[in-house]
Amino acid sequence: MTDEEKDKLTNEQKDKLLDKIKNDLNATLGKLEKVSLDGEVSRFRLTHRLVRQYLGKREAKSSLLNRALKLGWLNEVGVAAEKPREKVYGFYHATFQEYFAALAVEDWDYFLPKDHCDRPVEGKRYRIFEPQWKQVILLWFGREDIKAKAEENEKEKEEFIRALVEFEDACGEWNFDKVDRGFYEYQANFIAAAAINEFKACSRADEIVRQVVRWGFGYFNTEKQEWRTFLDPIKEAAREVIPQTIRPLAIAVLIEIIRMTKNEDTRRKAVESLEQIDPGNPKAIAGLLEVIRTTDSKYTQYQVIESLDKIDPGNPEAIAVLLEIIRRPTKDELTRSGATWTLREIGQGHPEAIARLLEIIRTTEDEWTRRQAVDGLGGIGQGNPDAIARLLEIIRTTEDEWTCREAVESLGKI
Repeated sequence: MTDEEKDKLTNEQKDKLLDKIKNDLNATLGKLEKVSLDGEVSRFRLTHRLVRQYLGKREAKSSLLNRALKLGWLNEVGVAAEKPREKVYGFYHATFQEYFAALAVEDWDYFLPKDHCDRPVEGKRYRIFEPQWKQVILLWFGREDIKAKAEENEKEKEEFIRALVEFEDACGEWNFDKVDRGFYEYQANFIAAAAINEFKACSRADEIVRQVVRWGFGYFNTEKQEWRTFLDPIKEAAREVIPQTIRPLAIAVLIEIIRMTKNEDTRRKAVESLEQIDPGNPKAIAGLLEVIRTTDSKYTQYQVIESLDKIDPGNPEAIAVLLEIIRRPTKDELTRSGATWTLREIGQGHPEAIARLLEIIRTTEDEWTRRQAVDGLGGIGQGNPDAIARLLEIIRTTEDEWTCREAVESLGKI
């Protein structure tokens, strides 16, 4: 179409023409990227020959290649090492390539053969197990134009999720405590766990998240009354995918793990995972506070308080718990020392914490308690004039040699 012919078009006709150009460009780029991602040599480096095959010659003003270059979606990035005279193109970002590929996939059979039973379908590729296709699969699940219903009124995305969760690889029957299915069955489930974050309406979302967290951190075996875990490669792969799944569901299950398990290593890993998922998440904060208030383990309290500080720095309730432990009369020196150490970690410059420590120093009659408060002050009272004055007073007046030494050390720190 000439420029003169374009000028004669109505606004409506121009809009329709632009929509057609856009759809043609998207569809053609999608076909190009599917071929590229399936390539064995370079998936993100497109030769001029391959690009011209799908998008036409650059010299043609109205060619799709010319339009893609003008939009900045495609860029000339150099020449091919094996053919120095041949230009090479690349997308502005790999996500563009994956997005267009996802648009070009009409049926999830392209990723996982629908007629799979318990062994590979001859002549079909299983792209769910090819790393370069993972983001394309996730983007496909995020598409809003996937047809709403298929046979038996079941949504296409639901069908794909079911096929992933129920995938059978025929690698043998697994009935061990630390392994409950085949290698490829785990991989398919991990893809499903990431995919439901793009398809949050999935009817099996809660089941999938709980299963992945179970693989990552274990479960309580009611029959044998003990905590069971899986092999390290399974745990590590599951923990890697947890931050990629539906966060509110993962947070809820992780809080359950932290509250229930007696295994300190499991609890520590669950807390670390919680930190990675969503710093500042109100539900995570509330869940950790509940654990702090209800656990009988002081070690768990300190660990959870430190984690809470990473996702909600200076949380007043966590600091109050530590101050109460320091203030409370006890013969358990380890408990009070742990609380002091944790307070130093999370209470830097916190005015209320400093004020409470000063109050403990002033009012307590227990020398060990006073010593711990002095130690805590050295960790959080930098530059505070009241803290400095109190420490100087202790140095001048105390008759306890160890408290005096602690005050001198704390003064040196602040």
